[in-house]
Amino acid sequence: MDEECLEDFAGVFSLIDRDGTGQIPEAALVQALQGSGFMDQAAATAMAEEQAGPIDLHVFRECVVQAVEAASRRSLEMLTSKRGGALTGLPTLGAALLGILDDLKKYAQAVKDFRLAHSTKEMSDSLKTREEMRRMREISQRQESDQHGVQEAHMMQAMEF
Repeated sequence: MDEECLEDFAGVFSLIDRDGTGQIPEAALVQALQGSGFMDQAAATAMAEEQAGPIDLHVFRECVVQAVEAASRRSLEMLTSKRGGALTGLPTLGAALLGILDDLKKYAQAVKDFRLAHSTKEMSDSLKTREEMRRMREISQRQESDQHGVQEAHMMQAMEF
């Protein structure tokens, strides 16, 4: 996990931890895990209840990472059971954080906490931009790799002549 991702987690956590204690209640963790889009209420509640002690940034980050990893495993299992599936659209930490921010923004608007809604929107916009740049880099790397493979195949074919 890179420095930017750690900062994103800290930013999202600070929005959830409105009183600034460095800890969030179990219910907030459950809501965040559900908001990520990768866990239902039962799974999120079970994961939150497994946590011994206060839920700080480290615990929050680990729970979200576990949720994304579980969702990725499920997606890969589905892709391998359906032959020939492409490995696109796998769950990412960025997508989980965007889901949490979207859910938090809806909550803030519902309770008319417009400062929180504005902060959430700003962070979400910033994260969306970084996620889009990450996807573009991945696509570019995949294209370069494919191009290199084609060039290598052409060289092998030319050598056979």
